Amino acid sequence: MSKFVSGLAVGTALFVLAACAQGMALEDDYEAARAATPEGPAFNRHLHADYMELSTTERGEYDWIDSGHFATKALSSANDEQVSPDPIYSRRLPPDTVATLTEARKQLTSALEAGARNRTPEAAAESQTSFDCWLQEQEENHQSDDISLCRERFYAALARVQTDMGQRVASARPGDGYLVFFDFNSAKLTGQAVATVEAAAAALKAGAATKVALSGHADRVGSSTYNMELSQRRLEAVRQLMLSAGIKAEQIGLASYGDTRPRVTTRDDAAEPQNRRVEIDLLK
Repeated sequence: MSKFVSGLAVGTALFVLAACAQGMALEDDYEAARAATPEGPAFNRHLHADYMELSTTERGEYDWIDSGHFATKALSSANDEQVSPDPIYSRRLPPDTVATLTEARKQLTSALEAGARNRTPEAAAESQTSFDCWLQEQEENHQSDDISLCRERFYAALARVQTDMGQRVASARPGDGYLVFFDFNSAKLTGQAVATVEAAAAALKAGAATKVALSGHADRVGSSTYNMELSQRRLEAVRQLMLSAGIKAEQIGLASYGDTRPRVTTRDDAAEPQNRRVEIDLLK
């Protein structure tokens, strides 16, 4: 055997051993975090539970690195250590998302530093873990539904925090507004959709705007006539929830576009989750 081949074999063996050692360490962190019983303040207890949920989700997708990352944060929370939101530079993000995420983290840390950990621990913990989830999914940048879910959870939880803290609620995500997504061929609000609408209503009531514009949309499955009617039903579902949340009818503007203004361009008859939505824009 040549020295080159021999060296290659040794190098490969060392690489395999290092990978196995890393995998065992991540597994140890997960099991330790899962077995931990947090006894610190409420904020840390909620952080532990939320980070464990993230870790388990990533574990189910065989993403061992991120599962281990969130498990480590869960364990630190259980051990009553101060755990901060992940820094922007910790992820390789698409350049066009950095400004939005930086501003989101700034809002989150401002609330945390103002005492949100003690005054509104459950919503503060959900804000932090949802932000970390958004950051992680945005780095991967290939599961648009997961990105949207983490982002919507973040803004909904942050709105609760800011309202409870007496802070001005962010009017909307820069250039994006609030996005309410629907299941296929449905106008029923999911639990996450309800949280998003309530976040927008809280922002409006807190003085971030004076009016709200709702626009209803559908994907391109089915006829244009049916999709227009479906987008109108989605609009009405959101409008009714905003009315129930205390928004006045005269503050709400409505526009239905059916399948004519897709968020993601598709072929006819394509079922695209990003296009099944109501957009909420707060207006001064």
